[in-house]
Amino acid sequence: MVPHRSITERQLQCLAWAQEGKSATDIGVILGLSGRTVEKHLTKLCGHLGVKTRVQAVVRARARSNRLGTGVSLRLEAG
Repeated sequence: MVPHRSITERQLQCLAWAQEGKSATDIGVILGLSGRTVEKHLTKLCGHLGVKTRVQAVVRARARSNRLGTGVSLRLEAG
């Protein structure tokens, strides 16, 4: 059995930028990563959330945040 791993901060950062319509290449430039690394982060995140697409991941992450009342937001802070 594979141990449960939590969603990482980097995965959430990638998802937040994907939510804004950025491509993996764009996100990579913003975060100082390769586009391929961004894709890996998003793929792993989708697996954690049990979804297949980025759109599904955003919806599931928002729903999970609201349900848990954590106040976690996928919005990006300026500055």
